[in-house]
Amino acid sequence: MKIRYIILFSLIFILPLVSATNPFIANQNTLGLNIDPLVYGSVQQNQPFTLNVHVYNISNGLNMTNNSVNCYAHLYDTVGDTLIRTPLMWDNQTGFDFTFNANNFSQLGQHSLEIWCNSDGILGGNERVIFNVTADGQDYQSFPLVYVLIILAIVFLILGRYQGKVFKTDIWDVFAGILFMISGVLTLTTGFNFVNSTNLGGLAFGIILIGIGAVVTYYSNSEVFD
Repeated sequence: MKIRYIILFSLIFILPLVSATNPFIANQNTLGLNIDPLVYGSVQQNQPFTLNVHVYNISNGLNMTNNSVNCYAHLYDTVGDTLIRTPLMWDNQTGFDFTFNANNFSQLGQHSLEIWCNSDGILGGNERVIFNVTADGQDYQSFPLVYVLIILAIVFLILGRYQGKVFKTDIWDVFAGILFMISGVLTLTTGFNFVNSTNLGGLAFGIILIGIGAVVTYYSNSEVFD
């Protein structure tokens, strides 16, 4: 089988499969404390993150302060192991908060926070937040830029099939090879979703893309692709 078709079919099987997660689970209480954690869908890998929490009395909607409320947080990793247990500090500007160190987010994937607050032993409440630690800190992308570049590279590779017939140059193969290599470099550096050089799948994916790009570019002037 010609190398061109081997490359095209192999790409179908090396695209990494990732899934989206629900970033927030609300606790529907009618009495006690309403806990409002300001956590957005994703946190960037190996970066610190500050959790802000506002606490309200459910019965009257009043904002609660540290004068009567104590709050705590547990952070869990991708397999449910506890990364840190900590009380939340009080800040007059932001409410309760705590800054988690970057080393708490070294793993890509789904993490969770369990937050609970008590008020003078009478009122209480808890909230669970599920969020993603992603390579670039962006929310889950079903079709990231790397995939777009790969598809463009495949299109150029197919166009290169007609070199010497419709098109009188092999420049399409060169473009395809360059796009494959760019895709691989982006995967290994910036990354996307749960994919980058810190996990085996991302490392292999990036290296394979760079290798495919190098092969396509090197053989763009040979009869291997003819």
